[in-house]
Amino acid sequence: MTVLAAELETRTPGQAAIIASSVEFDFGRRRILRDVSFQVPAGEITVLVGPNGAGKSTAFRLIVGELTPKRGTIRFGPNGYGPSDVADRDIGLVPQQIALVERLSLRENLRLFAAIAGVRHKDRASRITEAMEAVGLAERANDHVKNLSGGQRRLANVAAALVHRPAVLMLDEPTAGVDASARMQLYSLLRERRQSGTAILMTTHDLAEADQLADGVVVLVDGAVVSTGTYEEVTHSLFGGHLECTVVLAPKSASPDLLQHDQLTRELTDLGLSPQSDQPQIWDGLVAPTAAARAQILDMLTRQDRLIIDCKIRRPGLDAVVAHYRGHSGFHPTAAGSTCASPSSAR
Repeated sequence: MTVLAAELETRTPGQAAIIASSVEFDFGRRRILRDVSFQVPAGEITVLVGPNGAGKSTAFRLIVGELTPKRGTIRFGPNGYGPSDVADRDIGLVPQQIALVERLSLRENLRLFAAIAGVRHKDRASRITEAMEAVGLAERANDHVKNLSGGQRRLANVAAALVHRPAVLMLDEPTAGVDASARMQLYSLLRERRQSGTAILMTTHDLAEADQLADGVVVLVDGAVVSTGTYEEVTHSLFGGHLECTVVLAPKSASPDLLQHDQLTRELTDLGLSPQSDQPQIWDGLVAPTAAARAQILDMLTRQDRLIIDCKIRRPGLDAVVAHYRGHSGFHPTAAGSTCASPSSAR
């Protein structure tokens, strides 16, 4: 067992495994991270989200000790270890790029990673088997990595990060290009690791994925943390109890009655929805969760069903949060006197 894992084994619920405090980092004259503070508790999955260029990858590199903060600190566990004290043995890192040797078998790759992580020689065989079974690749142990599918390579990449039983697991876009089967395998694995007490920090552009997995969310925009909390806390802080409504219209050219089509678009506007700039047949916005708003939508669907291809109503997800902070969302759910508040955004 690693030093940090031993500490966290006796943790109280919610014990922080990673603590970033007022971290700043510059690249030349450019400020990449500004006063970034957040915590990653043991036994939870924390998802770092934000637009491209927000600083997510830089934050990862600072946590594993590849970079050094210009100001602020990154500490691990209750005793406050620094990255240089724990990075090799206590952190399992799954980078975006596949970090495996293609001409070696999966078993040979894991043997190499186990040695690098300091796993004792007598324990390596069992740890390698354990890691392969965890990602569902035990039957491919002797296959060269180059002969694995893209999804299997991603899972093998995760196995390499698990072979030394890290107290902290960090995954940077782990499901990019992964098929549904491998994705479900990874989700199951992460939930199992969370249950065993591992602290998990991940980035993803698949915000539906983050909605499913996240115990905690850190929203990073332009190098600064703009929101933290549970999924419900982060979304509710922006949108209250409002619901996201999306209506897909039949093309105007295909409408049997152009006047009816124009009437429908007026109704959508009155409801508070507006067309997306790059897909004008898709109208969306936020709707107050009231009986009057639901009745208005149901009445519109009943009368205009021939012109409406699809209609979806849901709680706003993290995709709406990121769109808001990216500046592409016009949601204003607290506007006085409005049933809905519309975006003028391209998703």
